[in-house]
Amino acid sequence: MKLNQVLGAVLNMLFRLAISCIVVVMIYRIAMYSYHFGYMVFCDAAKELSPGRDITIAVELEDSALDIGKTLEKRGLIDDARVFYVQELLSEYHKKLQPGIYTLNTSMKASEMMAVMAESSEETEESEEQTKASDQASQTSDVTEEADSDNAQDGNGEAAQDESE
Repeated sequence: MKLNQVLGAVLNMLFRLAISCIVVVMIYRIAMYSYHFGYMVFCDAAKELSPGRDITIAVELEDSALDIGKTLEKRGLIDDARVFYVQELLSEYHKKLQPGIYTLNTSMKASEMMAVMAESSEETEESEEQTKASDQASQTSDVTEEADSDNAQDGNGEAAQDESE
Protein backbone atom coordinates (compact mmCIF):
# COMPACT_ATOMS: atom_id res chain seq x y z
CA MET A 1 0.00 0.00 0.00
CA LYS A 2 2.84 2.36 0.75
CA LEU A 3 4.26 1.71 -2.68
CA ASN A 4 0.99 2.82 -4.28
CA GLN A 5 0.97 6.01 -2.23
CA VAL A 6 4.58 6.82 -3.08
CA LEU A 7 4.02 6.05 -6.76
CA GLY A 8 0.86 8.21 -6.78
CA ALA A 9 2.69 11.11 -5.13
CA VAL A 10 5.56 10.88 -7.63
CA LEU A 11 3.17 10.77 -10.61
CA ASN A 12 1.22 13.71 -9.17
CA MET A 13 4.45 15.68 -8.75
CA LEU A 14 5.59 14.83 -12.31
CA PHE A 15 2.20 15.86 -13.70
CA ARG A 16 2.33 19.21 -11.88
CA LEU A 17 5.91 19.73 -13.04
CA ALA A 18 4.92 19.02 -16.67
CA ILE A 19 1.97 21.43 -16.46
CA SER A 20 4.22 24.09 -14.90
CA CYS A 21 6.78 23.65 -17.70
CA ILE A 22 4.09 23.94 -20.35
CA VAL A 23 2.74 27.12 -18.74
CA VAL A 24 6.24 28.65 -18.52
CA VAL A 25 6.97 27.83 -22.17
CA MET A 26 3.62 29.29 -23.28
CA ILE A 27 4.20 32.50 -21.28
CA TYR A 28 7.71 32.77 -22.80
CA ARG A 29 6.40 32.31 -26.35
CA ILE A 30 3.60 34.85 -25.84
CA ALA A 31 6.07 37.34 -24.39
CA MET A 32 8.48 36.87 -27.31
CA TYR A 33 5.68 37.19 -29.87
CA SER A 34 4.35 40.31 -28.14
CA TYR A 35 7.80 41.90 -28.01
CA HIS A 36 8.44 41.11 -31.68
CA PHE A 37 5.00 42.42 -32.69
CA GLY A 38 5.49 45.66 -30.74
CA TYR A 39 8.97 46.09 -32.16
CA MET A 40 7.67 45.66 -35.71
CA VAL A 41 4.86 48.17 -35.12
CA PHE A 42 7.18 50.89 -33.85
CA CYS A 43 10.28 50.00 -35.88
CA ASP A 44 8.65 50.84 -39.24
CA ALA A 45 11.39 49.24 -41.33
CA ALA A 46 11.32 48.76 -45.09
CA LYS A 47 11.04 45.26 -46.53
CA GLU A 48 14.12 45.71 -48.76
CA LEU A 49 17.00 48.13 -49.05
CA SER A 50 16.91 50.88 -51.66
CA PRO A 51 16.32 50.87 -54.65
CA GLY A 52 13.82 48.02 -54.12
CA ARG A 53 11.15 46.99 -56.61
CA ASP A 54 8.13 48.96 -57.79
CA ILE A 55 4.86 47.10 -57.30
CA THR A 56 1.42 48.35 -58.33
CA ILE A 57 -1.55 47.65 -56.07
CA ALA A 58 -5.24 48.51 -56.24
CA VAL A 59 -7.17 49.69 -53.19
CA GLU A 60 -10.93 49.38 -53.43
CA LEU A 61 -13.45 51.69 -51.77
CA GLU A 62 -14.65 49.02 -49.33
CA ASP A 63 -11.13 47.88 -48.30
CA SER A 64 -10.32 48.28 -44.62
CA ALA A 65 -6.81 48.93 -43.32
CA LEU A 66 -6.46 45.20 -42.61
CA ASP A 67 -7.55 44.35 -46.17
CA ILE A 68 -4.98 46.81 -47.54
CA GLY A 69 -2.37 45.26 -45.25
CA LYS A 70 -3.22 41.77 -46.55
CA THR A 71 -2.83 43.03 -50.13
CA LEU A 72 0.53 44.62 -49.29
CA GLU A 73 1.68 41.43 -47.56
CA LYS A 74 0.57 39.23 -50.46
CA ARG A 75 2.41 41.47 -52.96
CA GLY A 76 5.62 41.39 -50.88
CA LEU A 77 5.63 45.02 -49.73
CA ILE A 78 5.33 44.29 -45.99
CA ASP A 79 5.94 41.32 -43.69
CA ASP A 80 2.73 41.27 -41.64
CA ALA A 81 -0.74 42.66 -42.40
CA ARG A 82 -1.64 42.86 -38.70
CA VAL A 83 1.39 45.05 -38.02
CA PHE A 84 0.31 47.36 -40.87
CA TYR A 85 -3.21 47.49 -39.40
CA VAL A 86 -1.93 48.55 -35.97
CA GLN A 87 0.48 51.06 -37.55
CA GLU A 88 -2.45 52.59 -39.44
CA LEU A 89 -4.51 52.77 -36.23
CA LEU A 90 -1.71 54.64 -34.46
CA SER A 91 -0.71 56.87 -37.37
CA GLU A 92 -1.87 60.28 -38.53
CA TYR A 93 -3.33 58.53 -41.58
CA HIS A 94 -5.98 56.64 -39.58
CA LYS A 95 -9.10 56.34 -41.76
CA LYS A 96 -7.51 58.52 -44.45
CA LEU A 97 -6.40 55.80 -46.89
CA GLN A 98 -8.10 56.38 -50.23
CA PRO A 99 -9.11 53.93 -52.95
CA GLY A 100 -7.05 53.97 -56.12
CA ILE A 101 -4.15 52.40 -57.95
CA TYR A 102 -0.76 53.02 -56.35
CA THR A 103 2.79 52.22 -57.34
CA LEU A 104 4.69 51.44 -54.16
CA ASN A 105 8.26 50.29 -53.66
CA THR A 106 9.60 47.49 -51.48
CA SER A 107 12.13 49.96 -50.03
CA MET A 108 9.31 52.14 -48.65
CA LYS A 109 8.36 52.05 -44.98
CA ALA A 110 4.73 51.39 -44.07
CA SER A 111 4.32 55.03 -43.00
CA GLU A 112 5.55 56.16 -46.43
CA MET A 113 3.08 53.83 -48.14
CA MET A 114 0.26 55.22 -45.98
CA ALA A 115 1.33 58.76 -46.88
CA VAL A 116 1.07 57.92 -50.58
CA MET A 117 -2.34 56.27 -50.16
CA ALA A 118 -3.67 59.16 -48.03
CA GLU A 119 -2.20 61.90 -50.22
CA SER A 120 -5.32 62.43 -52.30
CA SER A 121 -7.46 62.99 -49.20
CA GLU A 122 -4.97 65.52 -47.82
CA GLU A 123 -4.96 67.35 -51.15
CA THR A 124 -8.76 67.37 -51.10
CA GLU A 125 -8.81 68.75 -47.54
CA GLU A 126 -6.24 71.42 -48.46
CA SER A 127 -8.17 72.45 -51.56
CA GLU A 128 -11.39 72.62 -49.54
CA GLU A 129 -9.67 74.81 -46.95
CA GLN A 130 -8.25 77.04 -49.70
CA THR A 131 -11.68 77.30 -51.31
CA LYS A 132 -13.27 78.28 -47.99
CA ALA A 133 -10.53 80.84 -47.35
CA SER A 134 -10.87 82.34 -50.83
CA ASP A 135 -14.68 82.44 -50.46
CA GLN A 136 -14.34 84.25 -47.15
CA ALA A 137 -11.78 86.64 -48.64
CA SER A 138 -14.01 87.40 -51.62
CA GLN A 139 -17.00 87.99 -49.35
CA THR A 140 -14.91 90.33 -47.21
CA SER A 141 -13.63 92.20 -50.28
CA ASP A 142 -17.21 92.45 -51.64
CA VAL A 143 -18.37 94.00 -48.37
CA THR A 144 -15.38 96.36 -48.37
CA GLU A 145 -16.00 97.37 -52.00
CA GLU A 146 -19.68 98.03 -51.25
CA ALA A 147 -18.74 100.15 -48.24
CA ASP A 148 -16.16 102.06 -50.34
CA SER A 149 -18.68 102.68 -53.12
CA ASP A 150 -21.26 103.86 -50.56
CA ASN A 151 -18.70 106.23 -49.05
CA ALA A 152 -17.73 107.48 -52.47
CA GLN A 153 -21.36 108.17 -53.35
CA ASP A 154 -21.87 109.94 -50.04
CA GLY A 155 -18.77 112.02 -50.65
CA ASN A 156 -19.90 112.96 -54.17
CA GLY A 157 -23.36 113.81 -52.93
CA GLU A 158 -21.97 116.04 -50.16
CA ALA A 159 -19.61 117.74 -52.61
CA ALA A 160 -22.52 118.42 -54.92
CA GLN A 161 -24.56 119.83 -52.02
CA ASP A 162 -21.65 122.09 -50.98
CA GLU A 163 -21.38 123.51 -54.51
CA SER A 164 -25.11 124.23 -54.72
CA GLU A 165 -25.06 126.24 -51.52
